[in-house]
Amino acid sequence: MSIFATMSLRYGFFRRFSSAISYPYPVPRDLSGAGTTCQLRPALMSNADCRPQPLYRTVEFLLNLRDLDTANEYARLAALSRSEILCNSTISTCDSIIGAMCEAKRYKDALYMYHYFFNESKMKPSCKSSNHIIKALCDLGRVDDALLLFHHISPGCVTYDHLTKGLVDAGRIDEALSLVRESVSGDSMSLAYRNLVSGFLNLGKLDMAIQLLDEFKPHGWSREQYNERAMVKVAFVEHWLKQERDEEAMQWYMSLVSNKYLTVYGDTGNALLEVLFRYGKKTQAWELFNQMLDGFHRGCISVNSKTIDIMVKECFKEGQFMEGIETFEKVKAKTKDLRAADYTNLITRCCEQGMLAKAESLYAELSSDRCMRIDVSTYRAMMDAYIKAGRVDDALKTAKNMVDANLTKLSQWTRS
Repeated sequence: MSIFATMSLRYGFFRRFSSAISYPYPVPRDLSGAGTTCQLRPALMSNADCRPQPLYRTVEFLLNLRDLDTANEYARLAALSRSEILCNSTISTCDSIIGAMCEAKRYKDALYMYHYFFNESKMKPSCKSSNHIIKALCDLGRVDDALLLFHHISPGCVTYDHLTKGLVDAGRIDEALSLVRESVSGDSMSLAYRNLVSGFLNLGKLDMAIQLLDEFKPHGWSREQYNERAMVKVAFVEHWLKQERDEEAMQWYMSLVSNKYLTVYGDTGNALLEVLFRYGKKTQAWELFNQMLDGFHRGCISVNSKTIDIMVKECFKEGQFMEGIETFEKVKAKTKDLRAADYTNLITRCCEQGMLAKAESLYAELSSDRCMRIDVSTYRAMMDAYIKAGRVDDALKTAKNMVDANLTKLSQWTRS
């Protein structure tokens, strides 16, 4: 039977099955062994503020404290806070709790909340919530369930990324190819094409991979489009490095880095950095980073939080702790637009290595900037480091600062 006949039968089944379902967004309910199920308590929050924005901030606060069960209970109130036109805060509450449950691999809870919000409470899901569920289903190997939901939502580029990867991993690459070619998404499909190219390369079908690269032609040739096509070409660099054919790999690599548009956008550069480090090409990785940093200095969007984390992580993995700190300082010298997450990653790594003095210095620097909010994970890293060093009083002081900061912020949000 041809692949198209198989697809036709499969999707015919989806249509017949979905027509018999009373819910608009079908998700499976039989996820044995797929994470815990939250035991919801009776409603104890009769005085809870159900206005969309305060409720969203409360859920975010609880998620920052890693209290998923209480956050889950509050998030359910979003169904009561909605108006005829869903506001952004209500949608964000749904996205946050479903995403947090998926990140914690509590898939049963994530699927229950998706069903509760968008079937029982008749809200319309955002693409973000649906993407969380589709990725979770693909991770669980339930690609057919993911496809079924896919046909009931408005997909975007991330949706196609998750689905094509799930199909390729399941050995159903021809279905992934048909899915992409029949796409009606107006977004970039570079990640989906990269999944397909990688899949065909792994099957030894080089001609098909090159054909797909030629087929992927973004609309126009702006700097953004150059980088989208470059993202697909990264798959060829990784393939040849995996095959230990360095000459071919470096030919593809040089075709990318010689393009003056490459370092304008960080995602492609980040993908290359990860591949180069993965296969031991450290010299080329550091050269690329410096090239990206030079573009950053000229005002190009070539270095972002992920770039910094990749480089610092590599230094610490190799035991080159001071080099990691110097890399962070080098980026900081180029810009004043660092984010709190950039500090958090380095502070956490310094704490893990017992470099408490440097962690304190970075923590103080972060605390002094009123434009950046310290994440709960930063407080926790500092508390753990203080306890490990026997500085219990400092740990307690940090814990108090964490509670005070979050309660103050929550109070401000709920009054707004």
